Amino acid sequence: MPKVTIGLPFHNEERRLPAAIRSVFAQSVTDWELVLVDDGSSDASLRIARSVDDPRVRVLSDGKQSGLAARLNHVVAVARSELIARMDADDVMHPRRIERQLARLAEDPSLDCIGTQVAYVLPSHPPIVADIVPPTSGAEVLTRGGVPHATMLAKRRFFQRFPYDHTFTRAEDRELFCRSWGVARLSIVKEPLYVVEAEVDDPAFLHGYLESARQNRAIFLQHGPQLVGLPQTARAMLGSYLRDGIYRAAGTLGVLEALVGRRGRLATAAERGMIDEALHVARTTKVPGL
Repeated sequence: MPKVTIGLPFHNEERRLPAAIRSVFAQSVTDWELVLVDDGSSDASLRIARSVDDPRVRVLSDGKQSGLAARLNHVVAVARSELIARMDADDVMHPRRIERQLARLAEDPSLDCIGTQVAYVLPSHPPIVADIVPPTSGAEVLTRGGVPHATMLAKRRFFQRFPYDHTFTRAEDRELFCRSWGVARLSIVKEPLYVVEAEVDDPAFLHGYLESARQNRAIFLQHGPQLVGLPQTARAMLGSYLRDGIYRAAGTLGVLEALVGRRGRLATAAERGMIDEALHVARTTKVPGL
């Protein structure tokens, strides 16, 4: 049995999937299995996944596009480990991400889910780090979720008790954390061990943000009254609509990158070193067959 199952669903990520896979092979912890799940890709992604020649890697494909939530539930169903780590196919992770998360779990075995801080690399803005902490109230879990979704390392039984809702295609993590609030024990490793290269100039970026916001509002209506009451739910809805307007305007004015740059603080010199290391191993780590 591997120490951890790393679940990596993908859909049409031929350009960035190899870097994500290399960052898995660069991990200081080598006792893992990697489950690559194709979500109906029409590009070369599936061929790239199947090219990897390592017994720790499994590739699953049924030719259908079922969405991220369904694919993550599939990972849980087939995982050989009692610990499951998430990552997205267009991101990379620092070589010590899994090591640090396992160490945090060893310090407190009662934890259900452990995330990390996230570094964002933008086209022309200096790298930023989002200093996210686990929520301490129903209002916080409703309005900003739990831990950064793609950074999660969680116990398999947590996912079995709280499976993803397939009706949410982009905000499935916030819905899960709202549903598990008061039960799940969360923690975050306070290092930027996960790197997102945000392509803010791509129209898909703004479209994805707006769709996430729309689904978040559905979550507000579903879980808000119980978590925070109707007046605070209404304020959360209003705030979401206002942010929609701000992001639309920023996209029209061509200043979306500056707005995204406000999601966190500038990375320190040490953190920039970690970001550079993560990007470097994602380019250079040898993967058999890839």
